[in-house]
Amino acid sequence: MLAELVKLAAPQSLSHDELLASVRARKAVFPTALDDGVALPHVRTPLVRELMLSACVLDEPIAFGAADGNPVDLLFLILSPANTPSEHLSILRSVSKLISSPDVLFSLRHAQNAAEFVAIIHRATLA
Repeated sequence: MLAELVKLAAPQSLSHDELLASVRARKAVFPTALDDGVALPHVRTPLVRELMLSACVLDEPIAFGAADGNPVDLLFLILSPANTPSEHLSILRSVSKLISSPDVLFSLRHAQNAAEFVAIIHRATLA
């Protein structure tokens, strides 16, 4: 699943394998699964020049090493340039705030398509 998220986040990149390795290495150092079936894998890397984000809802939850032991069905991947720590922290805060709402999580999990998923995020961030 991480490989697909990397391709979604950075479709023009020629470094998908390297990006995936960076995400996996970061995840190995510090787990990125949160409670409530959500994972937020993220990495700062010189392999990207701008902030990139992808997300997905899985039909079948997967083990992702969450502290609560629950599988994950909602993933957000953040790829940030290595030289933008404040931007990286800002997007982490924004996504963390977004996923702290049970109502938003429910809506994202039940979105019928990508456009609806994005619309839910827009509404939640403007609220």
